[in-house]
Amino acid sequence: MKKGILFVIGTLLFWGGLTNVAFAGFGITPPYVRNDTLRQGSEYTQEIIIVRSDPVEDLNAELTYNLPGYESWFSSDRGTKFILPKGESQVKLHMTVRVPDDAKLGAYNGNIRIRTYSSENSTSGVSLALGAQIDVHLKVVDQVFNFKVRRVELSEAEEGYKKWWLSFPGKVKFAIYLENT
Repeated sequence: MKKGILFVIGTLLFWGGLTNVAFAGFGITPPYVRNDTLRQGSEYTQEIIIVRSDPVEDLNAELTYNLPGYESWFSSDRGTKFILPKGESQVKLHMTVRVPDDAKLGAYNGNIRIRTYSSENSTSGVSLALGAQIDVHLKVVDQVFNFKVRRVELSEAEEGYKKWWLSFPGKVKFAIYLENT
């Protein structure tokens, strides 16, 4: 019985030693292009960092847009096909959105896919394609109200009063300090 168990364990270790194991990590940060305050004629750039764990070879990368009706608004500083160089575990990608002057107000959603593939031929005949998805959530608006309330001061308060049948409301005097962002 012990010989049978040792034989099975030995066989598994032997065949396990003959296999080639590939570990690959790939990701992006942030995984979105998001802006809720775009105006007609405006421009917005989002930096996406492509991260891979084992940059032992050059990888070809390709962007595919799924942005129905507004794909022409987007461009990448690297184009739609580029190389992730050997030895670099982080590669920056700048996605720019240029909203046309005649764009309709409203929300625009979609995604951009990054697909990578090896530029070298694999000796085993097996290649590993890695990819990621950038979610796109944009909103074109007419007016933008972006501010921060920095301070509110209450300087005077007067209680309301009644004289005969008339009611006089109270008064409050205050100051608010805003920062236009």
